[in-house]
Amino acid sequence: MKALGWLADPAHGVWLQGEEARLIGFPRARTDAHGHAVQLDASGGAVPGPCAPTFLTARMAFVHAVAALRGHPGMRSAAGRMLDALAAQPGPGWPDHPAAPATASAQPRRGLTDHPPALATPAGAGADAPDALQSLYTLDFVILAAAAGVAIDEPGASTLLRNALERFDTAFWEPTAQLGVDRIDAAGQPTPYRGMNANMHLVEALLAAFEVTGETEWRDRALAICRFVIAEAAGRDWRICEHYTADWVADPGANRDRPDHAFVPFGYTVGHGFEWSRLIAQCSALPGTEGFVAAANSLFERPAVDGWARDGADGFLYTTDFDGEPVSTMHLHWVAAEAIAAASVLARLPGGSPGAAAQYELWLDHIDEAFIDCDLGSWRQRLGAPADAAKPDLYHSLQSVLIPQLPVAPSVLAALRAR
Repeated sequence: MKALGWLADPAHGVWLQGEEARLIGFPRARTDAHGHAVQLDASGGAVPGPCAPTFLTARMAFVHAVAALRGHPGMRSAAGRMLDALAAQPGPGWPDHPAAPATASAQPRRGLTDHPPALATPAGAGADAPDALQSLYTLDFVILAAAAGVAIDEPGASTLLRNALERFDTAFWEPTAQLGVDRIDAAGQPTPYRGMNANMHLVEALLAAFEVTGETEWRDRALAICRFVIAEAAGRDWRICEHYTADWVADPGANRDRPDHAFVPFGYTVGHGFEWSRLIAQCSALPGTEGFVAAANSLFERPAVDGWARDGADGFLYTTDFDGEPVSTMHLHWVAAEAIAAASVLARLPGGSPGAAAQYELWLDHIDEAFIDCDLGSWRQRLGAPADAAKPDLYHSLQSVLIPQLPVAPSVLAALRAR
């Protein structure tokens, strides 16, 4: 077995546990009066303004449920409030922006918020915005959160999960393509765009659903998506095309005028290369995954080459073109977080990338210098962010220090159960 360096050092495990606890303890505000997650300011308070998008509540519900599984006190009730808010949406499905509660019955059963009423964000703001449709991306995180709720035996989580999976199956799954559609319109019909960002998080969500239900169809659909990505990326020197037409024809030139878009930028997204490599590596012990380890290595090594230190300093680019030339040179915390999570998995995977352990240490040093905020707490959203800038949610940062502590398994929930 190759040397694992920090990943085999108990002292480093102590550091990871400390950073995990520091991140979990950062929010001074966790939910608004209706149980929706709040957007966090520089010191962990709530940012005043419209209600947070649904995906944020779902991501933070997952984070808090995982924290409860890890033994962090107080996190189960916070997860429960957020899951209640997700379950209270009138449906069918979950809009990208939550609807305002129509009656007092939509209030979370636990009642109190984690912060003064003056900081509560108004529920329902933005529900009439032009993008207030339903997306697979949002549904992915509802499924993920509900599965984590089942894992902590949260009342109502099983029903929430069943409803979310049913919505996915009837509205977002294309059986012929064995892939998920990106978005449906107000009439419930798929829009023409197809994308891999939402399908990537769908893999994560379906593997979590498989873990808590034992229903193999969710595992099999996740693996089908992985096979599509492997086949597509292998033909592009392991750069993943993010954008497709309604017939699943690659559209690598899409969004050329939006290089810095947060969800659908032009080109190859470096952080997604790492996320896909980790997901595929984690699946590699499941039935029907021949070739997954080699593919995970290639998917990992591509962003390590294309993305790291390309502008004369340590750090990862956001995107490149399909020749590997830099496009968006933003340095974002989540890209580095996904890089170390992937490296920690590949370093410990039999047959995994031989340089991953050393890269884990190099990239974590960079995170310490560039993103970890030792003064106000949590991680900075991007390199060079002002000291008073809002902080990101904990989905990426927490998993990046949790995954190195856990066995390699198809999902975080599976790894926590196996520990």
